[in-house]
Amino acid sequence: MLIDDLDGQAERASRGDRPALEELLGILTPVVERYCRARFGGQERPITSTEDLTQDVLLSVITALPRWRRGDGPFLAFVYGIAAHKVSNAFRSLGRDRSAATSDVPELLDTAEVASGPEQQAIDAWTRYRLGRLLEYLPDRQREVLVLRTVVGLSVDEVAHATGITAGAVRIAQHRALCRLRRVLEGDLAAGRRPARGVGPQDRAVRDPAVRTGGVG
Repeated sequence: MLIDDLDGQAERASRGDRPALEELLGILTPVVERYCRARFGGQERPITSTEDLTQDVLLSVITALPRWRRGDGPFLAFVYGIAAHKVSNAFRSLGRDRSAATSDVPELLDTAEVASGPEQQAIDAWTRYRLGRLLEYLPDRQREVLVLRTVVGLSVDEVAHATGITAGAVRIAQHRALCRLRRVLEGDLAAGRRPARGVGPQDRAVRDPAVRTGGVG
């Protein structure tokens, strides 16, 4: 995904170019869906499904599209702002902390599952569950950067444009996130327990000095 190409596509769509709008939605739909699924998920069977949330985001993007101008910043940042707001509202409607990560990160292993058997799919599902749980240990910025980089698949520059921080800050946040997760995993292995299974970050912070003293986003 090239930021300039996306901006041009959005600009044409905002002027009423129907084919441009359809192509823009074709580009945005998988990106928005991966983000919503990674942040919201479906394992807890929320009132709002990931699919509904994705459609809500895209509808809001279409509605707000005529107001977007290149001078306001990259279109990707515009879309990300809407998606983050919708996810936050969805968490609030469930009475949950808006920053809580989901326990379902389904896009990381989808390609492998296509050609895998039931046993491998079960292993992959457990791996996704663990990855989702691990995200709960990260501060907001680190979690957002890691989701956008590893789940949504944005480049460093694209994440920087989407979140309004520098590319250097994106790299630092990603590095700190990975280091923090490594400490959590090492602590789990040293204690002889399965990584991040059904234990909240607040509980772990009491017992695990590595989490209590982890870097900030």
